[in-house]
Amino acid sequence: MKVQVIIATLLRDTLFRTLDSLKSQTCKDFVITTYTGGINEYDARNRASELYDTELIAFLDDDTYVPEDYIEKGIAYFNDKNVMVLDTAIEGAMFPDIGNRWVRVDKPYLGIGTTLWVRRKAFNEVGKFKVDWGLGKKVSGWRSDTALLYDIIDKYGDHSYVHASDMVVYHPELMKSKFVREIEEQFYLKYKKYVIKYIFPIDPRTRQIAKDIDPEMADLEISINR
Repeated sequence: MKVQVIIATLLRDTLFRTLDSLKSQTCKDFVITTYTGGINEYDARNRASELYDTELIAFLDDDTYVPEDYIEKGIAYFNDKNVMVLDTAIEGAMFPDIGNRWVRVDKPYLGIGTTLWVRRKAFNEVGKFKVDWGLGKKVSGWRSDTALLYDIIDKYGDHSYVHASDMVVYHPELMKSKFVREIEEQFYLKYKKYVIKYIFPIDPRTRQIAKDIDPEMADLEISINR
């Protein structure tokens, strides 16, 4: 199986580090697509996906790097034909609210975009990434990667998803994504069953939005906080 590695990029200097880590891969069955433009990174990724027709797609950010067995391990998981989507652990100093402390995030069902792999068939069938969530205006990229994960699970079943703890993407820079409340409200309402279980425990902003727009969540929020 061949992989299209898509890097939506602002042509930052860190892109060279990302590309160097890919050049060192033990498995060479991949093609790299760097793409600038689009209204946000999700639009750029969607457009880049149309340039090749590989069976698999892996998304990376231009301020990350990966170990030399990253491609090899990812392809191995997709040898199981039931697997449609995969995410991995991520390590780095990427969260501004905890300063420059290096942390490892290794939780399933988060679908962080820069650790996301998809089978192209599934990616196309669920409509790729949501770009502006129907808001009709340019918005910062937010939650569309996690939404893609949930769309694929809804279509193909929970067995179609793998969280690969033995794979990692390194993200030494602060994440640049920006919280967009209008999108978060839609995200909560559309994927409520997943958000309550996987997002509520780690994101108080989402819990507050649920409380604001869905009063029946008040008791559940209290139970989560105990």
